[in-house]
Amino acid sequence: MKKVLALCAILAPTLVEAGKVSERLKYEAELACLKANVFFEARGEPFKGKAAVAQVTMNRVKAKQYPNSVCATVFQPHQFSWSKQLPKSKINQIMRGQVQKMKPADLKAYLEAKAVAELALQNKL
Repeated sequence: MKKVLALCAILAPTLVEAGKVSERLKYEAELACLKANVFFEARGEPFKGKAAVAQVTMNRVKAKQYPNSVCATVFQPHQFSWSKQLPKSKINQIMRGQVQKMKPADLKAYLEAKAVAELALQNKL
């Protein structure tokens, strides 16, 4: 939960008050984490490949041996190599949706990753 709160603080610091996180803010944090995971794990894959990464992530969240939040699962050590290998600035850029300077191919991958993440969080994959 501490990682979720920290991510929420990054994403929307004014909405985190006294350690209480609204459901909407929690959803936004989970979306940001799942979107980043799908983007970095399957950027060059077609929609089905991105959906597979999202499904693997959600299955891990539901499994007892993993944390029960998307963010904690994605950033758990030794799960997804990009979370330790990439600069935090690049990760934050994707999590915050800062896409203004992206190349067209990366923008397309980002938009697909975001769509897949939203579908996965709504159990519609």
